[in-house]
Amino acid sequence: MSRSSKAAKTPLWLNWEGRGYFGVPHEPVTPFDQEPHKQPTRAWMSAFQHACRGEFRFVDQIPKLVDQEHEYIPYNTCADLLGDAGRSSLFEELVEYIARNHVNYELTYSWCHAVAIRGRLGDIPTLIDAYEANISDIDDDNDIILMFIAQVIDEAELSKFDDLDSFANVSEYRACALEHCKSLAERYGGEDILLWRGQPTSVRRMARMFIEPAGPLGMSLPSWTRHRFEASTGIDCTAMFDRRGVFKPLAAAAIAEAFLDSPAAAQYRDGVRYFFGHPVP
Repeated sequence: MSRSSKAAKTPLWLNWEGRGYFGVPHEPVTPFDQEPHKQPTRAWMSAFQHACRGEFRFVDQIPKLVDQEHEYIPYNTCADLLGDAGRSSLFEELVEYIARNHVNYELTYSWCHAVAIRGRLGDIPTLIDAYEANISDIDDDNDIILMFIAQVIDEAELSKFDDLDSFANVSEYRACALEHCKSLAERYGGEDILLWRGQPTSVRRMARMFIEPAGPLGMSLPSWTRHRFEASTGIDCTAMFDRRGVFKPLAAAAIAEAFLDSPAAAQYRDGVRYFFGHPVP
């Protein structure tokens, strides 16, 4: 049995404090099945492998792989690949699901994550709606949506948009967040701008986060930045964390510096999504 066949029988859990995308077999390339729902993990792996080579059309099939009786594939694993390599046309489907679904909250949160990874400013109102629609007396799991929002719209490491602590209620949060979004739209030319941490998404800026004083020493969620940088460049960032999952600032800085010093860094344009070095349409 091939390595890819063995992997297809095990649920794919992407660990961004471990091997990340390099825990997934890259070779040989798995053909994409005409009935992907019958082997969801194999289909996810095939979509990933093709996307690494700049062929993104199979990623559009990822939403069809969840909740299959044949085998389980983690929602977050699907959300990561959708957010990283999903084509723009696909996100209308995700946003529509988020807006109308109030039953499967775990999938809603995952699709919110995918939308936030992409970072389109105009999708923030939908994420706020999803947060409010999933308020519960039982738990506060929906707070993760606020963290997603903050990663899109706020460049501050300790963002006031991470939670409701700075606001009297959801209505005040909404008003403040939307006012902030309005100022970002005016600054960057509209709501279709793709943002990461309050500025147009930038692979070079992701790298600098690991080097500058406000980066490694003040980075509250280094695994999130590692995820975005590794997905964008295809650089193996496993060495940024030790075997316990503890962040290693010096190792991360060395990887980032090597990238910034390389000719490859010049190919990345701000405001454009990349997956393994390929522009995502």
